[in-house]
Amino acid sequence: MNNFIIFAKRTYMNFEKNGRSLIIEGVLAAADIVKSTMGPYGHRVSFSEKFETNKGLVHVDRHSRDGITVLRNLSRLFPEDSKEGFYKNRGCRLLIDSSDKTVRSVGDGTSSTAVIIAEMLSQLPDDYDVQKVVSTLHKLGEAWKKEG
Repeated sequence: MNNFIIFAKRTYMNFEKNGRSLIIEGVLAAADIVKSTMGPYGHRVSFSEKFETNKGLVHVDRHSRDGITVLRNLSRLFPEDSKEGFYKNRGCRLLIDSSDKTVRSVGDGTSSTAVIIAEMLSQLPDDYDVQKVVSTLHKLGEAWKKEG
């Protein structure tokens, strides 16, 4: 089961450690860019968008320091047409989903959420057990809710 890969249209199921490491690479790459936007001297991230209007295709340049806005546009950084890009995009999507939940529950802190998740993932040992990590995070969350 550790070397099982299914390719079906654009869906990849990978039970190898390689898939996990690619997801973590995507998380770390996206978090590094988001990290640069933090603080009073944080940098703006520039990105270009294309819109179809009744006058044709319009290119719009945008600049942002908002964590979730930057993350949503970074997901285009990793095209899903390759296995590697697919997994890195999933890592970026993980940060987007986590930051969305932070905005809904707290109202701010999207950049901090992305940086904290990336730091936690970078500290995992090579032989980590996914189930142990998830159960530990759930226990920490429940303990935090009881204290708060």
